[in-house]
Amino acid sequence: MYSDAGMWGSLDAWPLDELINWLHQTGRTAKLTIEIKGATAELFFLRGVLRRAEWGAQQGEEAVRRLLDARTGTFLLTQREIPAVSPNVSEPTHHLLLRWALSVDHGERPQASA
Repeated sequence: MYSDAGMWGSLDAWPLDELINWLHQTGRTAKLTIEIKGATAELFFLRGVLRRAEWGAQQGEEAVRRLLDARTGTFLLTQREIPAVSPNVSEPTHHLLLRWALSVDHGERPQASA
């Protein structure tokens, strides 16, 4: 759904891996806020590249991998410049997605967790 604040929806309808891939492919600069069981995560993209991820004590690539396992929750996507903070994601966005997909295919990660 769209609003003045941005685009929002459910991870049930639009899984996080698809959102990240779409942001990457379209070269968006945006903040993606994710709410899972009352915990809030933030992902920051600069021209389609995932630069920063924060989810409680989880930071960077580890936060992204754990978030990708979630299948329920909500998201709010806001197109905006990312804050002037140091990046904590160094792995290329498409590599993160590919590595996660391969781990699911090989049964190394849960396919549906909340």
